[in-house]
Amino acid sequence: MAKTAEKNGRTVTLIITVCIVFLLVLLVIYLLPETRVSQVQVSYLGAAREKAASMGLADADFVRRSEVTGQKVGAKAEWEVQAKRRIASMGYFRLDEVRLDGSSANLIISARTPLATISTAGRYVTLDEDKYVLSITDKLTGKEPIRVYGAELRYPTLGEVTMGVNQRLDEALEIAKVIRDNGLTGVFTEISMLENREVRLGTYRGVPVKINLRFDVATSLDIAKSMLDKGVDEGSIEVAGENGYYKPVQDTFQSINGM
Repeated sequence: MAKTAEKNGRTVTLIITVCIVFLLVLLVIYLLPETRVSQVQVSYLGAAREKAASMGLADADFVRRSEVTGQKVGAKAEWEVQAKRRIASMGYFRLDEVRLDGSSANLIISARTPLATISTAGRYVTLDEDKYVLSITDKLTGKEPIRVYGAELRYPTLGEVTMGVNQRLDEALEIAKVIRDNGLTGVFTEISMLENREVRLGTYRGVPVKINLRFDVATSLDIAKSMLDKGVDEGSIEVAGENGYYKPVQDTFQSINGM
């Protein structure tokens, strides 16, 4: 009986000791200051560095806007989301991720590719193909991507996805993508969305081209380009289906096979 009591006493003592050690460890962890981000550097992907330089932005601007310095390392999942939103609010840039190495952080920055500049409510709003607002200005600089008229936006906000008042925005961006993807940015200079799904395009020759979205856009643009390349430099061009029509200044039509 005495041996059993002694054994039980040792067991209880051991359990108490383990509990005390565990509590001390928890206390130390609680009292010690959590590691925070003390150093932040910036790495650029693709054309991000060149774009930042053209806008007069330095690494310090991205570090300051991200507000990553001083954040708790263990809470990265929370503050990284906010950091991405802050960088997005700069317009052209995206924070792909924050890489941590101890108390050091590396901001991985990429640049969005502008697709079109929308004329809306007296302002010019540049979007990428995902409808992110990259810039909002009152004046054109001549460096913007293809301009779009007749596609009104609903409350565009810098760094956020915007919406169109109707389907014209989606249609205009699709036309802009066809122009870009087919190397026609030097041919067509602006897009005007009209009624009944008709579109008027400005061209490098100053000859307007009218197409209808009932027909394949790429085909219509190829026909119009072929006619411009053949020397059309006045009047206007209309494309319907597989045919392009040249309309001289004197309002008479001539049918030309544009392909």
